[in-house]
Formats: sequence, structure tokens, C-alpha cells
Amino acid sequence: MRFKDLFFPLALALLVTAGIQFFWGAKVEEKAQTARLHEIAHQVDPDLVALNAPDYEVNLSDTKSQDFSVVSTTVDTDYGSFVFSTEGAAIEKIDFTRKDQKKTQVFETFEARGQEDRLFLLAFNDVTPYYYHLDEHKELEDRIILSYTAPFTGGTVTKEYTVFRAINKIDLKVSMDIAKPLEKDDRIRTRLIFQSPRVQALKDDTVRVFFEESGSMKTYTNVKEITNKLLTGPISLLGMDDRYFVYSLVQDSGNFFQRAYFRAVSDQSLRAYLQSKWITSSDSWTTSFYVGPKQISAFSLVDSRLDDILDYGWLSPLSKLLLKLLGWLFDYVKNFGWAIILLTILLKLLLLPFTWRAEQKMKGAASQKDELNRKLAYLKERYKDDPEKLAQERTEAMRKHGMPGLGSCLPMLLQFPIFIALNRVLTNSISLYMAPFLWIPNLAAKDPYYILPILVVIAIILHTPSTSKDPKQGLMPYAMALFFGAITMQLSAGLVLFILTSTVTGVVQAFVAKLFKKA
Repeated sequence: MRFKDLFFPLALALLVTAGIQFFWGAKVEEKAQTARLHEIAHQVDPDLVALNAPDYEVNLSDTKSQDFSVVSTTVDTDYGSFVFSTEGAAIEKIDFTRKDQKKTQVFETFEARGQEDRLFLLAFNDVTPYYYHLDEHKELEDRIILSYTAPFTGGTVTKEYTVFRAINKIDLKVSMDIAKPLEKDDRIRTRLIFQSPRVQALKDDTVRVFFEESGSMKTYTNVKEITNKLLTGPISLLGMDDRYFVYSLVQDSGNFFQRAYFRAVSDQSLRAYLQSKWITSSDSWTTSFYVGPKQISAFSLVDSRLDDILDYGWLSPLSKLLLKLLGWLFDYVKNFGWAIILLTILLKLLLLPFTWRAEQKMKGAASQKDELNRKLAYLKERYKDDPEKLAQERTEAMRKHGMPGLGSCLPMLLQFPIFIALNRVLTNSISLYMAPFLWIPNLAAKDPYYILPILVVIAIILHTPSTSKDPKQGLMPYAMALFFGAITMQLSAGLVLFILTSTVTGVVQAFVAKLFKKA
């Protein structure tokens, strides 16, 4: 295949794909960016709605019982570990683990940096109990239960955590034991506070806020924009995520939380506040949280609504399909590098009928173009003294031989949406983060030795050999190969591996076609 025959469909496919991505994709992003927090009037405490400003202040009690001591409890699950502390009866550290055949990888997604900077700190509108006692630590087959208690003026608060071993779910039951009904001025309003994921290796990563509203998922990516915004009404799903991890409320039994708001701790860190209704007597409520990676398989075990936060743009259905195929292949080969190679070959085989027909059309178009060029050269020589006749004959020759159609562009048009969808998957999938392959330590990052980009350059040169007698035209394949090589140097190793495998498969396909032609 000659380079000039490949360049036009390649350029056209790039333009079409980029155009669709720009106009259609922009609308999706704009919808997410311009979503607003609307007030829901039903089932909301009128006194609470009247409070227009978020309440960020937390007045922690400094009162300790004589027998108090800081107790840190590590809870190990199938997917990681949580460190709970009697200070705030909250989580102060979270590590997630990923095991493969050779080693176990540990990802620290949260570590407390202060008294308020803890997951599931329960703040009061007055003095907040901070020093709890660990009353129960129960290890069951499928879950671990931790129960903490602390006194406050007028009663006792109990926080009971249920951490599930096999799924990324934590239940929190809060019980308020109040000795006697409280007057209006003494009422209690609690706020459950939790932070966004913080992966130290991704300090420049973007943190998002998401929540379900009227059956659809709304997202905010501007940290400053979300600060001081209020979400009121029954809150069934609300959380924060970064590129790879999610902390989210997934269930609030009894619609206990009446408002939610957020506060920017830094440009890459947020804090969520879930505010309760007014409490005047003994009460209890249970909430459930998803705390884990952004994986469809993990979401399905806790709450499938979380699938909607995997926003891959207008190609989201295709991206999710490719992600499932990639996971299925990984289950067999146990390495994401080989899984990407097999996925690429599978996609090439699926597109083979279209590619084969397109190449035949391109060869026919090339032959037709050569014949047209010879005809035009002949006419130019014959009618060099008769410009009017030359124009007529040129028009007739163009009409007779025609121009090549766009059918040969179909494989390119099919491959580039796949390329974009796979790019989103490989860039945002936790599966690829720190996943090794041969000399590559992390398929989600660049090839540290640039071996893959060099191989891409070589493969493109082999795939588009120059057949032109013009020296300038003969340099075009090399220039194009270097251009793509420079681009792939900036891409993740997983994506470059896909490009390399696709190009090498094309070289093999062309070689096999020549063998059949000779036979």
C-alpha cells in the first residue's frame, strides 16, 4: 500500500472523529459542568431549609475520660485495609491492595492530616464528641464490626461500623441515646464528614463531585464552583472521586440526611458534609458507603448506579464494552499487556472483512488514478496548442475515469472511534494503573525507555513503504512515521502498545495477502 493512498483516508478519519468528539463530546462535558444543585421541597425540614449558609465549623470537645487511650484498629479485607481510631471514631487511613501472580501492590488513597481530616467524623452543631471508647470488635466470616461510644451533654452517641470483607461497602449505624426530650434551643443537628480520595502518586489529579438528581447523575469538576453550593432534599447517592477511586454515600435509610454541601481543602482535595434533620429525642439511622476503586465489577456488588460516574463521553457504551472485553481477556492471560495485544488482534479480525474490501478498492483506485494521469499527460502533449480543446478532453477524461469513492475510508472511520474509546479506558482504568508488562512498570504511564514509540516508527515505515520515484514523495512515509513516533512518546504505554500491535498486525496482514496473491 502506497503512502499517498493511505494518507487521505487517515486524514479524513481523523477530521471526522475529531469533529464528532468536539461538537458532541463538548455538549456532554458542558452538561456536566453546568449542572446545578436544585432544591427539592418535599420531605425537607422547613427549619433546616431556612439555613442558607453551609455550616463548616466543628467545635471538637477536649474532654477526655480518665481511662481514655488512643486505640487504632486495622481492619483487613479482601481488597485492602482500613485504620480506625478512637479519636473521632473515624477512619484515619485507607490502603487498597491488588494482587497478581508475582506481587501485591498497595495504593494509599487516604491518610488523616488533622483532627477534622478523617473519614466519617460525626460533628454536632454544638460541642462535638471526639474521644470515643471502642466497645466492640467482632470478626465474622463475611464482615467486621466495630462499635464506639462517647458521651455528650444530655446523652450518649454510638457509632457502629460494619466493614464487608468481599465487597467495597461500609455500613455506619449512628445511635443517639438522649436522656430526655430536648427543647428547641437545645436540639442537635449532626453532620457526617468525609473526604475525597487522595492518591499521593496522583497529586495533580482532578477531584470530582457527583450526585444523583431526578434519576440522572450530575457532576462537578470545578472545586471552587462546588464550594458553598447546597444540595437539599432526600440524598440517595452522593460522593467524590479522582481518576481511580470513589468514596460515595449509596444509601440513607429513612432519608435522615437533609442537606449536603462541600468544602475545598485544596485544589485536589474536597470535604463533603451530610447534614441531618433536627434531633430532639433518642434516634438511630444507618447509612451505606462505597469506598473503593472505579471498577464496574466492584460497583455491581454494591450499587450499579455508580456505573454512571464512569463517564467516557459520547463513546461511553463502546468504552465500557472494551473495558469488559479487556477484563475478560485478563482473566485468562493474567497480564494487561498481553490482554491489550489480544484485544487489538481481536478487533483487527473483526474489521478484517472491511479492511480487505477497502484495500482492494484502494488498489483499484490507485490503478485507475495511474491510468488517468497517463491520459492527462497524453492530452496535455497532444492539445498543447489548443487550450479550449484540452479543457474539454480533460473534463471528459475525468468524467470517464471518475474519482475514487470513500468506501476505502470505512476501516479508518471504524478504527478511530475505537481508538478514542480505548484511549479513555486505558487512561482512566484502575486496572492499568501500575500494571506492569515486560520492561514497562506502569501501563498507564509513558514508556520510560521509549522502546514502544521507536517500534511504532519502524512498524509504520514497514506498513507504508515508499513506491514513488520522486525523492520528496519517497521521504513522506519516514516523515509520517517520525510524526507518529513523536506523538506516541506522550501517550500511555498501554495505548502505544495498542497502536503498535495494530500496525504490526497490518504489516502481517499485507504480507499474507502478498503470499496468497503469488499462490
